[in-house]
Amino acid sequence: AVCGVLALESGVGTARYDHWPPYVHGLWPQVYPYGNSACRRPTVSARTATGSATCYKDRGFQAHEWEKHGVCAGVRDSQDFFVQVCSLASKPLNLMTDAGRDLKAQVQALMSAGYFIWKVDIKQQRISLSACGTCEGEWHLVPPDQFTARCGGACAIKPPPPPPAGSALA
Repeated sequence: AVCGVLALESGVGTARYDHWPPYVHGLWPQVYPYGNSACRRPTVSARTATGSATCYKDRGFQAHEWEKHGVCAGVRDSQDFFVQVCSLASKPLNLMTDAGRDLKAQVQALMSAGYFIWKVDIKQQRISLSACGTCEGEWHLVPPDQFTARCGGACAIKPPPPPPAGSALA
């Protein structure tokens, strides 16, 4: 399994963090230097998405999130990554919006709904929710004490496929 956080911008920060409504910053697997989970490379393609995810307005920022975080999330590809990010963020963002432009109210709304707050970044007014990814690349928002039950333990390293018959490597 991969430990991680879903980082949500509250919309009540200063400068570039002052925007409304709240939006998703990203899904961040906690790999080095942020944590000790192993990087799980995409199972199909590491290419950057050509389309725009529904929960991102800035394609350049979306590409940054994939290249910095998504490539270690163990998902199929960038499209799978962003579909999951947008899906995971949808309900929490609605709760934050309904709570209004008050970070404490947003945190309380998320906690009341059962989300585990991993961190509140006061400087950037960002809320990080606890998340884990399965060995199959499916991400869930769960408290750390439920990681093993929801996401499993260590992932087996799959051997590379054998070389094609008749190739110089066979």
